[in-house]
Amino acid sequence: MRMRGRWKPRMRLGRAWGKSGGASIVTTLLQDNFSEANNTDVNGKALDIGGTWVVTDTGGVMATDGLNHVKSTGLDATCLADASQANVTVQAVMKMNADANLVNISLTANCNSDGTEKWIFECNGGDALLKLHNFVDPTYTTVDTIAFTVVGGSSYTFKIITNGDSIKCYVDGVLKINWSESNRPGKTLTYCGIRIASTNDGGSLGGSFIVTA
Repeated sequence: MRMRGRWKPRMRLGRAWGKSGGASIVTTLLQDNFSEANNTDVNGKALDIGGTWVVTDTGGVMATDGLNHVKSTGLDATCLADASQANVTVQAVMKMNADANLVNISLTANCNSDGTEKWIFECNGGDALLKLHNFVDPTYTTVDTIAFTVVGGSSYTFKIITNGDSIKCYVDGVLKINWSESNRPGKTLTYCGIRIASTNDGGSLGGSFIVTA
């Protein structure tokens, strides 16, 4: 009598995706932990956060705090650097002012080099809102808002993903604003950065800044 062996299921081996196999490859375009200052003066404004950065807005000053953060000295300011691509993911860890009502800190994307056109994902503690603005000098257009209660002194990871006509905004990995419009203005601009927008908000800090594509 012929004995049949025990049947074993056939195992399909998965493909190990490499660079040529179709895996998603993330490229770091910009990265700064703001750990060093170089006392460079750019465009007439004091700047000590690296030679690739420019500082824009109303004469504001950005500086390192010596603890791997960038801060404003008390005036409105945005620090910008060129990511060389418009479709990017911009992320930073934002440490909030101890007084939540004074918080006004933002990530920016799709900016031009002088900051006169940009997209701003703002955390406004006094209004208890997250806001997405399009700024084309001198006009701010708020395209979307969502309620958000800031805990003073806490840190949050903010992220913007720009892709064609769309902008997605996240806090701590949670999608907060998902907005799109055909022919979105500014979608071809390649500068990104951090903005501290309130003259009162000298206590909020930005750190662990990274732009990927």
